Amino acid sequence: MAVLPVALVVAALLLWFLPVQVRVQLRQHNGQATLRTEVGVAWWKRRRELDLAASLQRAQALDLAVTAPHRTEGGHTGPPWKHLLTTLEPPVRYLLRRMRCRSLDLSVMVGGGDAMVSALLTGVTYAVMSTALGVVSRWMRLPRSGLRMRVTPSFQELVWRIRLDCILTFRLGDAIVAGIWSLYRVRREPVLAAWLKRRRSKGVEGSVGAPDSGADEDGDGKHQEHGGRQHRGR
Repeated sequence: MAVLPVALVVAALLLWFLPVQVRVQLRQHNGQATLRTEVGVAWWKRRRELDLAASLQRAQALDLAVTAPHRTEGGHTGPPWKHLLTTLEPPVRYLLRRMRCRSLDLSVMVGGGDAMVSALLTGVTYAVMSTALGVVSRWMRLPRSGLRMRVTPSFQELVWRIRLDCILTFRLGDAIVAGIWSLYRVRREPVLAAWLKRRRSKGVEGSVGAPDSGADEDGDGKHQEHGGRQHRGR
């Protein structure tokens, strides 16, 4: 009889420390953007692809982006989605502080149509990316190696292209704690709970089944190689 409680404790500990790996890929070209995610826990994997532009249009059609102000029990005013972000900030921060970035590859191509504008946009973009990287490093552990960041100018065309490939890892137990904490905080707000329930009933779906481009291809399936500024983690 004493073996069963010990076995349950061991199983709970193994479940808590079970590693979760999340791979995030963003492919953006001018007005089109696709987000691909892959979540893996042990042998289980789940892939999902999201068309960000189409999802934003559906969100606006369902009045998610522009909503009349509401007042919650805590006295907060504003659209429910904005209050939702504030409500979920503590559990999200908890999970981010326990998350580790295994690899980060961020590539941006900018073009302003001529050399002077393209060079200016390249410098501004690189400065913004470096600042953003410093902010992210305050919330999660970034890799000492496997970190690549580069900005490539295009002098012949007007273009804004982003390629992001990131691998994140965290413990399953931390994700469970963050999930339970998030549900608890949302359910404490009747306005948020009713708003989310109403939106779920309308069936907001953003998943698409577009074919995947190769790791070294852009959104058009063509390999891109240009000279530009590059940053590597040491």
